[in-house]
Amino acid sequence: MQLNTVSVDLAFDSIRSVNSPTRGIFLNAVSGSIDSGTTTINGASPPSIQIQNTPAPLTVSLGTTAIASTVSTLFGDNIDILTGNGGNLQLQFDSLTITKP
Repeated sequence: MQLNTVSVDLAFDSIRSVNSPTRGIFLNAVSGSIDSGTTTINGASPPSIQIQNTPAPLTVSLGTTAIASTVSTLFGDNIDILTGNGGNLQLQFDSLTITKP
């Protein structure tokens, strides 16, 4: 999933990305809310999830999340939320499992 410069109110049963040549989830300048019951990302280019430059409040709830990483099992290698979010971003997981093949 790639969203750029948009306000959203999205709800999904699941989000799935398999062997993406880019990120599994990339959100740039997105505000609003995104909710998923389950999230599966297998083999995406690192980081698997990247959220940056949130211009207004953004809540991302990814439910039960499994990442099959191409680099490591470390949160920081797979989830990048450090650029331009300030206090606008709330990222939530019911559970998060990161494995490396």
